[in-house]
Amino acid sequence: MARLSSLILISSLLVGLSPLSAVIVAPDETMDLVTTLEKVGAMKTEGLPRAQANALQRYYEESFGGAENWQRVQSMRFEGKLHLADGPSLDFYAYLKKPNLCKIVVSVPGTERKIIMGYDGTDVWQSIPGESGPQIGPMPKGEAANFIRDAWFGGHLLYPDLPGKTIETLETTQKAGEQWMNLKVTTPEGPSVIYSIVIGEYLERQRSMVNQVNGETEVVTQSDFRDISGIQVPFSSILTSNGNLVHKMLLSRVDVNRGVMPWMFQRP
Repeated sequence: MARLSSLILISSLLVGLSPLSAVIVAPDETMDLVTTLEKVGAMKTEGLPRAQANALQRYYEESFGGAENWQRVQSMRFEGKLHLADGPSLDFYAYLKKPNLCKIVVSVPGTERKIIMGYDGTDVWQSIPGESGPQIGPMPKGEAANFIRDAWFGGHLLYPDLPGKTIETLETTQKAGEQWMNLKVTTPEGPSVIYSIVIGEYLERQRSMVNQVNGETEVVTQSDFRDISGIQVPFSSILTSNGNLVHKMLLSRVDVNRGVMPWMFQRP
């Protein structure tokens, strides 16, 4: 799944409620993404180096239940709590829908107000509380780039043959008694993500990326994997930025194919 690391935006929104920007990431109107993804296939590894292709196939089977199971899962709804390192604990829920639609709703502590962030595949937007009501508008450019990167349902190791995407096998590392296979994915949009897969279990233990706002290296470390409709979902994740704790996210409930519709992701 997309690991919802874009919840880091909440930290800055709660401290002074940053103003809306007039900048928006423009869509590539020449590309029908859904049609392209159908042609490419989520788990087709033909043409990749043999060792990389074999590892990805194991990863697809162990983490997503294989191609047939992955086809059945079209959306997910998450509920949980976000524990900020230097702030309050926040209740949130989030919706994800294939291929890259995402909406996150966070409750402002002690109030009935909500912070909402969304991406409908074209428009990246946010709604933040204001004195006269919600301020709704485009997400600032850097934060929008982070949000789009993290919105991909299942992450960027899927669709390995997507035009403009490259996957590079890095040096294997050993951490906490586990052997990690590290794969660097450069997305068609430009940003790169390094995925660390536990060899043997073939679960995504960690991912690393550069924050497009401040240039800091963010690392999401995941644990407490649970089987949800054949997909291994981490119910606990920790986000650090340049080695400093940002937040810990704990899920309490995950639902699959719960009536999530495309219009839910559009800007109000």
